[in-house]
Amino acid sequence: MYTVIHHRNRDCQISQATDTEIVYAGNNKKAAYAFAVEKWLKLFEEEIEFVDNEDAARELAALLQRKRKDEKYYESIHTFFTKNCALIWEAEHIKSPVEEIVVRKRRPGRAKYAKIDKMANKVIQTVENKGDSWL
Repeated sequence: MYTVIHHRNRDCQISQATDTEIVYAGNNKKAAYAFAVEKWLKLFEEEIEFVDNEDAARELAALLQRKRKDEKYYESIHTFFTKNCALIWEAEHIKSPVEEIVVRKRRPGRAKYAKIDKMANKVIQTVENKGDSWL
């Protein structure tokens, strides 16, 4: 199971904002990285006029021009943004801006219904045993 998470943190003189968004959750690695790249490119569109690092911009353009759009294509673009996000989202009036998109792979878990039921019964028993002592 792949999960793509976008985390944004902005702290300026006026206000602070932190957002976390699940961009994708599924079993397809290529799709996970494609969703991550799509999110990175949307964020980059907002900053493209302000990017001062010509080498990084040219490197990105070269990566994007590759003909073969396979899993490695999307993964390499995601890696580019991960490594260069501090250059792209450089702080000016914002203290330590964070743009982070993480692709995580984990084994899907199973809900532990019996354990949850046991815990719920313990809470019920505790509440019932308290009786009138709540007052």
